Amino acid sequence: MSQTIPRVKQQRWWLAITISLLVHVPLVAIVYLVFVTTNTAREQRNIIEISVVPDTSTNPGQTPIPVSDATSIEPQNTPSNRSMIDAERSLSTTQASPTEPLVDPSHQRDVPDWHDPAVLQAFVVESQTSMKASSRDQIDTRWEETREAYIRSWSQKVHRIAQLNYPAEAKHNNLFGILTLSVSISATGELKAVAVRSGSGHRILDQAAVDIVHRATPFAPVPQMLLSQAGVFTFEPVWEYRNNQSLLR
Repeated sequence: MSQTIPRVKQQRWWLAITISLLVHVPLVAIVYLVFVTTNTAREQRNIIEISVVPDTSTNPGQTPIPVSDATSIEPQNTPSNRSMIDAERSLSTTQASPTEPLVDPSHQRDVPDWHDPAVLQAFVVESQTSMKASSRDQIDTRWEETREAYIRSWSQKVHRIAQLNYPAEAKHNNLFGILTLSVSISATGELKAVAVRSGSGHRILDQAAVDIVHRATPFAPVPQMLLSQAGVFTFEPVWEYRNNQSLLR
């Protein structure tokens, strides 16, 4: 009998503890959820609320205006704001008008009708003519450059020979003058002909120039583009005697 009483008391204690837990645990959970929900709502409200602080350097007397996510501030109806709004409306109206031309038609270039055979043929003929003229100009320029280079090389060689063979009688009598020669050279550089086209007025000087050209042979081969139909290159150098010197021009 004495052992049964403590056991009954122990069972009653456990029953009381169980009932207490069943009552208080849900209550604590409800209080915790209410507390968390309240704090979360307060934090969100603090985040959403915004305070606009104006620039006190320009408007020192203006106070901050609180702004929330549910309200909006209408612009003040001042003359400057009205002018800006009117300008924006005018610009949007101008940009949205599809009927105004972007380019003045009077400034547009005439575009050829390439579907017209006559226009296409005229374009082809003009292009071919332009290409031929350009090609002919290039050939003429190259021919002139080649001719000048060859005559310059020929003159340098003849000039060296002339300095070593100045006519003694002309030097003794102080004779001077200008003469023009006609020189023909073959493709291999062989002298084909040399003659006086315009004399200096002194036979000694004319003959000395012809003799010096003969002594300077052979010459460098002539480029193919400089040769005539007869297979020779003919040019007319100017020879000058003065101050006991002979000069080629």
